[in-house]
Amino acid sequence: GVCAGRSSARAASTDGTTIRIPEIDDSPVAKTLAWGYLTHEAAHVRHTDFDAFDATGRQGPLVKYLLNVFEDVRIEAATIRTYPGTATTLWAVEAFLIREGHTRPALETDRPVQVMAGFVYTHCRRRVLHWDGLDAMARHNEQVLRKTFPPTFVHRLLGLLTEVSGLDSTRAAADLAQRIVALIGDAAQEPP
Repeated sequence: GVCAGRSSARAASTDGTTIRIPEIDDSPVAKTLAWGYLTHEAAHVRHTDFDAFDATGRQGPLVKYLLNVFEDVRIEAATIRTYPGTATTLWAVEAFLIREGHTRPALETDRPVQVMAGFVYTHCRRRVLHWDGLDAMARHNEQVLRKTFPPTFVHRLLGLLTEVSGLDSTRAAADLAQRIVALIGDAAQEPP
């Protein structure tokens, strides 16, 4: 997904002051993507606590990834509540990322952390943002998750993910990301 603080030629980013979007051509599809990128990054400017985001992100790549997923979903949901029409351009970006292979289904050969990350991404975007175009991928990712992890872990993870729709701040998203990382650590200590 598009994330706060990440910068590359293919990604949109913001530091809370400046918004950067990828170079686009002059086609109608590209213009829709540009509006989607701008909408997403402007939502970060409006709703993200960058100090909390950066402090939590320094705890490691997994907690940063999970925080980014939760924060992206939280700020997009807040923007859609205020400006319902933005759902169209935000979905256009998601559909583009899928078409281009940036968002892809989990594979049984993926590392377990990749399986879990892919599941969290599609599950949260489907359940909270109601992106119907993610239905098949979200179902597939859940099947791969269930083949990869023990039922107790999946049950606990799903329980924690019910909190995503109620997140009201970057700090709340950070707390949830930290609890999921702790859940992974706990699961690693349990006997097989």
